[in-house]
Amino acid sequence: MPDPEEDSGHSRAKTDTGPQAPKEEVSFVPHPPAPPKLDVVLPEHPSERKAAKAISEGYAKSAMASSAVMSFVMPIVTLCGGGFWLDEKMKHTTPYLSMVGLVVGLITGVSSLLKTLNRMSN
Repeated sequence: MPDPEEDSGHSRAKTDTGPQAPKEEVSFVPHPPAPPKLDVVLPEHPSERKAAKAISEGYAKSAMASSAVMSFVMPIVTLCGGGFWLDEKMKHTTPYLSMVGLVVGLITGVSSLLKTLNRMSN
């Protein structure tokens, strides 16, 4: 009966199972020492400084903008809310104190906004 390996055209490497040569003793070779670690501190690339400066300026501008908005809105909300609370407490049927709080809050808010914008422009 023919060998199927020979029919397919593939041949395997034949291993010699005869007497083997004695193995050589391998001596222990220590690993080479680790390379020295260098602490190199390079200056920033000029474009990175510009980018960092632009980011910090962006944060500063957004902080100023939110400060300006809050200096305008908070007096209006606080004084109008206080007027509404006083109207409820005194059982007024018309919201006189709420309107007074709104007007005083608008005046205070605009004044505070102008002060904040003036401070930002300097």
